[in-house]
Amino acid sequence: MEKKKHLFIAVTFYVIGTLAALYIGVFLMLLKPIYMLVLHFLRHDLTAGFVLKMLLYIALSGTIFGFIWCLGYTFFNHFMGTEDPNWAELNPPESDEDFQQEEVHLQ
Repeated sequence: MEKKKHLFIAVTFYVIGTLAALYIGVFLMLLKPIYMLVLHFLRHDLTAGFVLKMLLYIALSGTIFGFIWCLGYTFFNHFMGTEDPNWAELNPPESDEDFQQEEVHLQ
């Protein structure tokens, strides 16, 4: 029962993080500034400060998207209780013979 509760909380954080990243990073910081630029252009109401502000929003949209998504993913991993793999078991050390052959080729 405890695992199911943690799984539910973890998936909830992941979904909320993804949806929030899409809304803020894509809609508010990418699509809306593009729309506002087009709208102001059509009204002949563009100013340098406004264009720079919108371009800054557009440039930072991917970073904000990634940051918000990573927060959701971090909480997902926290509640899932994932552990680092045993790297020594996955990548056994090379034998001395292989290491010596590499040294000969490098010289």
